[in-house]
Amino acid sequence: SILETITPNPTSNNTIISYKLNGVQSAYITIMGYYGGNNTSNNYILDTNNSEISIDITNYQNGFYTLALICDGQIVDAKTLIKQ
Repeated sequence: SILETITPNPTSNNTIISYKLNGVQSAYITIMGYYGGNNTSNNYILDTNNSEISIDITNYQNGFYTLALICDGQIVDAKTLIKQ
């Protein structure tokens, strides 16, 4: 299971995250802030029958965020998202 693409990146409002899940029971994406003093952490449950999710980050502070893909309780992939 992997995170495939984040578009657009950087973004200021909505971003579409494409993912591929391989036979998992449950999956979610967590978005964690790690730069510029923001400690935001939000989880987004994924539909295991789909391959992308649109997330509105308009209310996030500008900075760098880590997107982690968690499948069946294990972090399996991570990417960086830039909020402008």
